[in-house]
Amino acid sequence: MNKFRLRIIIIFLIFGTVKLYAQKPDELLNLAVKYENAGKLDEARQILESLHISAPRNVVYQTRLKGLYLRMQAYDPLLAMLDQEILQNPKNPTPTIEKAQAYHRMGKRDEAIQLWKSVIKTYSKQRNVIQQVAGVITAERLFFEAIDVYKDGRKALDDPNLWTIQMAGLYSAVQDYGEATREYLRYLVEKPNQASYIETSILRMPKAIKAGGEILNVLKEALQQDENNPDLLKILSRAHLRWGDVKDGYACALRQEDLSSKNLAGVALLEFAGRLREPEMLPYAEKTYLELLRRYPDYPARDQIWFLLGQNYAVRGESDLALAVLDSVVQHMPRSPIASQSLMLYGKIQRDQKANYPAADRAFKRLIKFYPNSSDGRRVNLELGVLQVMSDSLDQAERSFTKNLQTTKPYTPIWIEASLRLAETAYYRGDFDTALTVLKEMSQPGMKPGLFQHPAMNDGLQLRLLIQTHMTKSPDALRLLSESQLRVLQNRPDQAMQSLDGLIMQYPKTEISAYGLLERASIQKIRKQEKHSLADLDTLLSRFPESLIADQALYESGLVCEQMGDEASAIPRYEQFLIQHSASVHIEAVRKRIRQLEEGR
Repeated sequence: MNKFRLRIIIIFLIFGTVKLYAQKPDELLNLAVKYENAGKLDEARQILESLHISAPRNVVYQTRLKGLYLRMQAYDPLLAMLDQEILQNPKNPTPTIEKAQAYHRMGKRDEAIQLWKSVIKTYSKQRNVIQQVAGVITAERLFFEAIDVYKDGRKALDDPNLWTIQMAGLYSAVQDYGEATREYLRYLVEKPNQASYIETSILRMPKAIKAGGEILNVLKEALQQDENNPDLLKILSRAHLRWGDVKDGYACALRQEDLSSKNLAGVALLEFAGRLREPEMLPYAEKTYLELLRRYPDYPARDQIWFLLGQNYAVRGESDLALAVLDSVVQHMPRSPIASQSLMLYGKIQRDQKANYPAADRAFKRLIKFYPNSSDGRRVNLELGVLQVMSDSLDQAERSFTKNLQTTKPYTPIWIEASLRLAETAYYRGDFDTALTVLKEMSQPGMKPGLFQHPAMNDGLQLRLLIQTHMTKSPDALRLLSESQLRVLQNRPDQAMQSLDGLIMQYPKTEISAYGLLERASIQKIRKQEKHSLADLDTLLSRFPESLIADQALYESGLVCEQMGDEASAIPRYEQFLIQHSASVHIEAVRKRIRQLEEGR
């Protein structure tokens, strides 16, 4: 290197250093933090070391530099720094605790534990020091050792209720869920106003049978000692729903209700019923609602209870009972805010479960007449339009959907759904140009971001892609598909199957056949013809692996395997889905299915 270049480098270094140190200390510290966050550790180290030299007693600089040394595994300067701190202030336990942590990171586990023990022995009566040691040990993932530190600390301080939340977390980490529950309940005794937090923490534990048994046993033991504790009853009631039997959960909810004050009458039962969402739990939801009405004939929200009862019957497929209950609400409580909801649900049941289209039509039109300004009244034309499509009255359906568009503010959820329905109606007619025009209007610049998450937006995008892809190169095949989908909606599966068979036979290599295979598989699944359904889905996946609906087909194939009782075949299909379709809209549903299947093993 010649002398000229050397002088230039020296001048540059001097200039850079002068520029660096011309900055204020706070600016330099912020710069070091930015460097560290960006992974530029050497640059951060240079700044922090200079700051530490300039102000050796500044705790912020010390702490930052020690943390950086530990991250960089620069143990020699870290230990030298810690030894200096110990020498300067031997009564401060923190440097010794940090030195033990450095030893542990260096692989000197025994030396680290001995140092921590020495600190605990010296400061056995100082709660904050014990907690500091246990916190560092926990950070080093020495969970059992941290538990022992807290236990010894409790004995030394003669207080069994110290560090309950920390202990609960540690016991959960080592999968001792019974002890974790005990710790949470200790905390509940100390702070009863934190019952909701404790309830959530306990119910967050794994659903595995072994864990659930441990948790239930601890809760039952606690309730035996304090049988009139409403918080314990509520937690145990919910725990039974997660790990035990709904019957036992119901018994706890009844007992909790017995202990409720007048101003909380009915709350325990209503909350319990609201958690009964699984199909096998719905009969107990009915039982709970009826018990609530029996206990409190003048319950202020009895209209809501009757509606929920009707909704419960509808979900269970007991449509006659649902209709009777909902009709009673409309007849006897017409001024209730629930009346419009009851009338809407009444119409949907008549349409979707009973196929009684005239009764559904009367219900929807009555809703339009008497409750036009309710939330249901503002969207009833949508449901009426769907009914008209199902009745093969496409002209009337178009008018209903158009009315929704004209009376609703643009780019709102109802407007978007009405646009989709109008586009679908044109699609069913085979009027693909009109359908595309409507679909393009659905999304415009300046729309609120949340609207793009509306399910109708995703359905609209799929329909738009389908039409754009096939309306020119295979319009006849697209018409067969749209015709079959209309017949499915109109509950004419035999006619739909005829159209689908024609589509798949006439256009076997056209990608639109993938949609036909998916539709046919869906019909066969409903008919309990699972083997034929699975065969169609596997044909789709092998023949059209790059199809836009390949993710849906793979997901559906797992569901069909489950319906057949072949869970061992369903899980590999779901796992394959996670690998191949990580961006799919069905990803969360697939993850949920895997969790539920694995928990049920």
